[in-house]
Amino acid sequence: MALRIQFDKRSQGEDRENTDYLQLYSDAELTTEIGSRYWGNNFPDQTIIWGDSVYFKWVTDGSNVDWGFRCKVESILGEIISTNHPYTKDSEDTTSWEIHVPGDNSIFLTFHPNSILAEGDSIQIYLDEFFAEKYGNPITNLWPHPYIYIPYNRIYLHLTISDKTTSAWGFEYMYFGDEKFKISTPHPYHDGVDEELKVHLPDANGMVLTFHENTKTEETYDYLEIYTGPADDPGRTQIGERMHGNNFSSLEVPGDTVYFYFKSDDSRTYWGYECVITTGENYESLVNIPKIKYLDLYGHNHIILPELSYFCNLEYLNLGDCQWNKDILPTFKYLQNLKELIISDSIDGNILENLVELESLHIVGENAYPISSPYLYGLPKLKKLKLCAKDNIIEPVIFELFSDLEEVIISDSQNEILDFSGICSNNLCHLNLSQSSLLQ
Repeated sequence: MALRIQFDKRSQGEDRENTDYLQLYSDAELTTEIGSRYWGNNFPDQTIIWGDSVYFKWVTDGSNVDWGFRCKVESILGEIISTNHPYTKDSEDTTSWEIHVPGDNSIFLTFHPNSILAEGDSIQIYLDEFFAEKYGNPITNLWPHPYIYIPYNRIYLHLTISDKTTSAWGFEYMYFGDEKFKISTPHPYHDGVDEELKVHLPDANGMVLTFHENTKTEETYDYLEIYTGPADDPGRTQIGERMHGNNFSSLEVPGDTVYFYFKSDDSRTYWGYECVITTGENYESLVNIPKIKYLDLYGHNHIILPELSYFCNLEYLNLGDCQWNKDILPTFKYLQNLKELIISDSIDGNILENLVELESLHIVGENAYPISSPYLYGLPKLKKLKLCAKDNIIEPVIFELFSDLEEVIISDSQNEILDFSGICSNNLCHLNLSQSSLLQ
């Protein structure tokens, strides 16, 4: 038997580990700790405790207070598999196990806290009965591995015992099905990790990858990369940018298979990552993304766009009056064929760099960033510029950049002065200063 503890998402303590914190124990005397302390905003969505009881110790100092914590505790029953205790090479009748859960559930695997393997021994997870397709690296340190999500409903475990005479307690684990396909590191993750994990959702036209809000790694040195194929596939491509530090953003990717590659160095570690994978049923088949040339998302709120690198032939993009995850902005650099862009305010101008084919730019809203010359040098073919943002700050020098401008529309602007003497285009045939206070 095990206990599942699910924390309220609002759980929050003072952001210092030794002042306000929650510690779990396995005994009433509060001598045997379970896991590390929870403090600040590092309360997990859930954790699994082996056994039928758990004890909570909540500590606060006399200074700041925050929301506190709330949780739900429920018992869970699953199938249990174990070695003998202790085990040796001669004591084990079997060293391979099949694990299967019904339906489309993923496998939730939790080890008993006493689990320990002898030096040189390991457990390897496989995805096929022939023990050919590995899932992750061999597991040698079973604790702290309080639980592992495996995004498949059938796996195979193989225990490798290197020495006949060496013994250890062995392992005992419980498994059961979970409705979410989830992949994660331990929390915190370990030093020296170098592993690749495959995620496959049968018959999916696309997948949505959503990272837990606590996801964090060491900046630069510990990172996650996502690929369309395994490391030995020369034709694979990387999906999005390398993610590290706090830079983990949700992605929508085409197809039914992705590969997670995680690497950490030998210095400090943090919480790690946790990612829920769902099918992208809210979008049309994402495998057709490279064929799309016209994309109109005007007025959509809280957009998490599919990875824009797949829209390699997009010519028209309308993001007017939208709210979106700003982490996607660097991916605009892949839109090499984009000819017309309509975008709302509060953009960072550097997303416009390198849109070499852009002919029409329309920025609309109330609080757009300054439109300045460094952001427009990369738009050599711009012919139409329309600014309908009340607080746009327009540098006169921007009009010296374009020899092909045919139309300039600046409406509803609060700029007090604008010098048009720098316009060098001989093709300008339309200048509209509607409802603006622009002078000179």
